[in-house]
Amino acid sequence: MRVNYSGQRIEFTMPYRIDAAKWDATKQRVKNGCTNKLKVSASEINAELTRSYTLIQDIFKEFELQVLMPTTAPCRACTQENHKKVIKSGDLDPKLSHAIV
Repeated sequence: MRVNYSGQRIEFTMPYRIDAAKWDATKQRVKNGCTNKLKVSASEINAELTRSYTLIQDIFKEFELQVLMPTTAPCRACTQENHKKVIKSGDLDPKLSHAIV
């Protein structure tokens, strides 16, 4: 997942991989009914994409409320810390946490 703002780009690695043929480039989601090589369903992968998108939106909203323009380092740090909280809460399979950067 890539986030672009103020001429800066941050790339976040997602905990899933999917073949290009199973990816809907228009919707930026896995095509319905598909699974990845580990048999993780499209709905589970798409749900994680939505959670990540929401997390990033929340982080930027927090910076906005503090009237701060974050650099890439604080954004990445906030995202990593919040992903760790999600993993601890059980919303994301802990076996996949190694893939979150």
